[in-house]
Amino acid sequence: MISIDKNSKQNLIIRVIYIILVVMINVGFFFVLGERGTLLFKDSPTFIEWSYSTKHITYQIYPLFLRFIRNIQGENTYIRYIYVYQGLLSVIANVGLVEYIRRKYELNHLSGLAAYVAIMATYGFTLPEAVSSHYIASESITIPLFLVSVLFVIRYYLDNSYISMLLGLAGGYLLYKTRPQLIIFLLVFIVFFICYEIYKIWGVYNRKRFYIAFVLAAFMSMIIGIVAMFRVIEGWGDSAANTQMIEAITGKALCLMREEDSALYKGEDKEVFELLYNDVANRGARIADYPDSIINYEPIHVKINDNITEHESIIWNYFIAKRGDDGGEDAYAVRNLITATEVRNHRGDFVRVIIRLMPSSLVASIFIQPESIRIACYLVAGIIYIFALGVILYGFTRHINGEYVTPLFFVIMLIISNASASNTVLYGQQRYVIYCMGIFYVFFAIAIIGCYRKRNILSSGEKP
Repeated sequence: MISIDKNSKQNLIIRVIYIILVVMINVGFFFVLGERGTLLFKDSPTFIEWSYSTKHITYQIYPLFLRFIRNIQGENTYIRYIYVYQGLLSVIANVGLVEYIRRKYELNHLSGLAAYVAIMATYGFTLPEAVSSHYIASESITIPLFLVSVLFVIRYYLDNSYISMLLGLAGGYLLYKTRPQLIIFLLVFIVFFICYEIYKIWGVYNRKRFYIAFVLAAFMSMIIGIVAMFRVIEGWGDSAANTQMIEAITGKALCLMREEDSALYKGEDKEVFELLYNDVANRGARIADYPDSIINYEPIHVKINDNITEHESIIWNYFIAKRGDDGGEDAYAVRNLITATEVRNHRGDFVRVIIRLMPSSLVASIFIQPESIRIACYLVAGIIYIFALGVILYGFTRHINGEYVTPLFFVIMLIISNASASNTVLYGQQRYVIYCMGIFYVFFAIAIIGCYRKRNILSSGEKP
């Protein structure tokens, strides 16, 4: 007869309770909270109706994911099951990431449960109505895909696993093919891999140089990304394409309009420009109309969004009045020419808009910001960032093991990079910048634990 000692029984009971609680947290969050079932976002119909000939969507992975579910569940019923598949993907990503972190850093079960709760914040930007995985929206798969990609990057760093490095790069590429602006994550992954490999090969490079090289390379990637985006936008001047990215950039480009820009156009282009300019000027949506305040995000956000929704109807109405139809590709060609011309002639103002959107995007990446308490949210988020950077600096100066502080440093660089990319394409709406919220707090806590454990070692007189 096999005997089990008392401690083994207690450990088994604790483990069983932990598994039950993990299941309850995940199932309760993804399948019980909010309005249950599959829900629609504004862009949901375009994903559902996607085909290989569709020009309007540049995000191919998510429509293919929906088609995969349709092939399994059937044409008539698949929509009702979409939230189940998306919820299961989210659960798998969460469990894989949290359990790896818990084992690697030797965290107790209570810390593991706290990590699950922190990760859930990443999916909560649509609460209390529902969890993000309930919606037919690309974020429903990009968030779990991002968490899995980060898991592989961290495994590469902690375990020196080159297979994890390749899987992390593959995950970054899939993120890019799901939402093009998320190419910034792939770029940061590549920069991290290169800098860390150099750090390992050239032993003369200490951690200080690794951090500096990573920061400089990451910011250089952001600058290159913005410059490349300028080149892409300027190429739209000869195109009649119509994509969601063009619509988004047009919303920002219309903010750059100046009355004297009318001289840059001729014929129909000039007439459409004047109609758009009058509309933008009347709504106070030019960059010259924005108050100079880093916390005055909402007016910029509203104006850009209004530009996106208003410009097409103005152009269509122009062509209907002139020739009896909405203009078709001619309307898109005029729109694209105006967008490319305004961005090309006002690059400084375009960058200015990006910079002025950054504070709000950084806040939205880790915290809430309701209009009624906006200033308080900025202050709280600022304190959190300062504290996090302080922990990294403490870990660096006290020679805390890099396994504890470098992941937090990596996540902060991801936050900054994603905020800049989101603001380049559109603006830092929380659904676009929330990817790092959960892992920020998880690795923040791990960095604090590392500092605490280091202090205990020193106080006991042992060699650190």
